Amino acid sequence: MPTASFLRQAQDRAEGLNTKPIPESHHRFAHIPKSLKGLKTVIKVQVPFEAPGVVVDPYSHPLVKNGTLLVYNQRRDFVRQIERTDNPSAYDRISEVVRKQGQDGAKAYFAAALKSKDVLIVKVSEVLAVQPF
Repeated sequence: MPTASFLRQAQDRAEGLNTKPIPESHHRFAHIPKSLKGLKTVIKVQVPFEAPGVVVDPYSHPLVKNGTLLVYNQRRDFVRQIERTDNPSAYDRISEVVRKQGQDGAKAYFAAALKSKDVLIVKVSEVLAVQPF
């Protein structure tokens, strides 16, 4: 059971509400495809900050140079965290593009294709318009 569902049910019980549990089929990860190989999608890449939630000039942000990149698509059937140690040159390149061309220097959207379990091809040369996720 997802944490949000558990907390929602606990709060409802505390307030004396009699609500039914959310069916498993309604949970976010209930409809994940068995294989994502060959998936072509739009992804969102978020770079790490030392002070999350603080909006300042994106070019003077206290950025974490070696933190984890959060990468996911709109349906969230593809979610990954990318460490700099995985591929330092690719990490640096995509981080730089996000910081310079992305929304508020924090996130950017790209076309991507999953070639295998461990290989994601991201078209970093073209930052897409802001997406609704």
